[in-house]
Amino acid sequence: MDKKTLCSDWEFSEPSWTPHANNCGDSLIAFMAMSDTTQFFCGITQAAIADCFGMTDLPEGAMDAYKVYAPRIHAVAVELIKKGDVHGSGYYLITSELARHYFL
Repeated sequence: MDKKTLCSDWEFSEPSWTPHANNCGDSLIAFMAMSDTTQFFCGITQAAIADCFGMTDLPEGAMDAYKVYAPRIHAVAVELIKKGDVHGSGYYLITSELARHYFL
């Protein structure tokens, strides 16, 4: 997946920490992905960040990892949006399983 090309027409909001997010089964870092005038609710679970990037389960460590790996995280979020793969929570949610699938 060419991550630069994939995200070239997208903008992303600043991330926010959401402890114990509804219907997600985990805390997550939430962000908005925007293309033209359309906005999508996206997120990556704390477990996915810990599993993929070897960070601690502390919110500060998860947010630090998000900031370092944001281009890769955003590329996977855009891929989920393009495939219409929305989680039951309403987020385009990157779980540990999806992170492994997309080689995050």
